[in-house]
Amino acid sequence: RVDEWSLIEKKIQSLDWLFEVERQRLETAGVELTHEQQKLVPLLDGSRSVQDLVDDTGIGEFDVGKALFGLIQAGFAHRVGQRSGTEPTRVRESDVAERRNLGVAFYRTGMLEDAAREFYRVLEAEPADVVARYHLALVSLRETNFRQAVRQLKALIDDAGPRFGAFVNLAFALLRLGRGPDALLVLQEAEKLRPDAPEPPLLRGRIQLEAGEAINALADFADYRKRIGEDGEPSIVYYYYSSLASALSRNLVDAEATAREGLERHPNAAPLLLMLGAVAERRGEIDNAEKHYRQAAEEQPNLVQAHKNLGDLAYRRGLHEEAIEHYKRAIDLDPRLGDDVYSKLGNLHYKRMQKEEAVGYWRRALDLNPGNQVVKNNLEIVANAG
Repeated sequence: RVDEWSLIEKKIQSLDWLFEVERQRLETAGVELTHEQQKLVPLLDGSRSVQDLVDDTGIGEFDVGKALFGLIQAGFAHRVGQRSGTEPTRVRESDVAERRNLGVAFYRTGMLEDAAREFYRVLEAEPADVVARYHLALVSLRETNFRQAVRQLKALIDDAGPRFGAFVNLAFALLRLGRGPDALLVLQEAEKLRPDAPEPPLLRGRIQLEAGEAINALADFADYRKRIGEDGEPSIVYYYYSSLASALSRNLVDAEATAREGLERHPNAAPLLLMLGAVAERRGEIDNAEKHYRQAAEEQPNLVQAHKNLGDLAYRRGLHEEAIEHYKRAIDLDPRLGDDVYSKLGNLHYKRMQKEEAVGYWRRALDLNPGNQVVKNNLEIVANAG
């Protein structure tokens, strides 16, 4: 009992704390509650302290704490405040709720810095606030700070219990860090909570693609399509990666059909235009490919790959000035785009007799890929010529 109580105290640090149960989530989960939890649930309305629960149920501090701890760990109950004297601190809770809602509004409109500021203010008053902690992790994801997002989401799951959204976003962050096997394990936990949810197979398909398993990825994408049903609206992400998986499986017919179906549902979606361009280029239809790449760049000017692909087409056609323009736009958007872009920029500047610029780009290519033997040879030739 002493060991159990030491764990319980990490979640319930004061008998003055107020807790509330998420009734709808509890009802839909269909879990079997203990006798003590059945007595507690009707009383967990955010107005009773833990001491009130002990007094009203007559169960005793330890058993109330144990029952409440289980509900918190499972994500069915959360803290909403603390009793101050004889009355709950409603004014402070109202202020916290206002800042929480403001933070969510800022996040949804893309004002990430403002959102983070409001969520941190919420946590100053309520350090365990789940909504604020979860959204701060989402802010880290949007800012591509994936390591921080992993830390935040892991801590949230440890403290507040298993949550579907936290698992899915944790898997995405792990994928972006190149930890595909770990991401797959996390998705398994997400599916235990929502076995029929469409998000896990969609993300799992992307992980399979990263691992070079295009056939397995297609099976996952088919599972996603099945889960959203005939009335569901497949996302742009689905159409893009499903088309990519078909292309990597050497099935250009299905790749094109999937991308075109996606464009019917999501007109002018830049990633799908990019995919159609890639299919056309694979078929040798260079003019058609260029048309799609240009349209993708017009629809989404910050789409790095569109500028990179346009640069590659211009490079192959000997249009050096145009190639340089597109490549420079691409690396302005993503300085770590790839060593091949810097290698080609070095070649183009060397042909223009701009030796110093060429060497600079080649050295940058080696920074990104120290094993690029072609670039090493170029630098050696230039050094010998000098």
